[in-house]
Order: sequence, then structure tokens, then C-alpha cells
Amino acid sequence: MPQKIVIDTDPGVDDVLAILMGLASPELDVALISIVFGNTHAPVAHANLLKIYHLLAQELTQIPTAAGRYARLAQQDKTVLALGEDGPIGGDKAVAAYFVSFTRACGRSQKGTLG
Repeated sequence: MPQKIVIDTDPGVDDVLAILMGLASPELDVALISIVFGNTHAPVAHANLLKIYHLLAQELTQIPTAAGRYARLAQQDKTVLALGEDGPIGGDKAVAAYFVSFTRACGRSQKGTLG
């Protein structure tokens, strides 16, 4: 059974390869791609990710054997895309305790989904 993962990224050139490898891997189930501010501003990163999916759709249409590499794209469960803030976070949200509290709260609201 593939490992369900979240990719938190600012897809400029370097992250695109990791996204493609994750989508093509039979060992991974890319459940969520979170677009965040980083080396690339969030709106540009979002556009880059949409271009990736557009080009994958073209590849799947033009090269029938490509479907075997990206089986997840044909499945019922689709990867969720989340677009974050366009800029670095600051204040209380930049503290590790904030993320731990948020993760625990999510775990309580979706029992059994977090370890």
C-alpha cells in the first residue's frame, strides 16, 4: 500500500522534479500539495504547479504508455492543492509550538488520521 504524503513546496525549478517523482512513484500517494512562499512567490508557484498538471495531461493524451507512470492521476481520489500565504509567516505562527498545537487539533478532529 502506498505511503500517503504531503508535499509542502514552492515549485520553482528545483521542486518540480520532486513533485514529478512523487506523482510517478508507486510507493507514494501524494494526497496534498501545499504551495507556500519560498524562493518563488506563491502565485507564481501556483501557476507553475498548474503548468505541471497541464503538461502531464498533454503527455497522457499524446503518449498512451505514460499512464502507467502516473496511475494516481487517473484514480478517483485526486491530489488536493492548497495555496498558502505569499510571504514569510511571522509572529506566533512562526513558532514550532503553533504547528504542534495545530497538528494535534487536526488529529482530534479527524480521529485516526494522524499518528
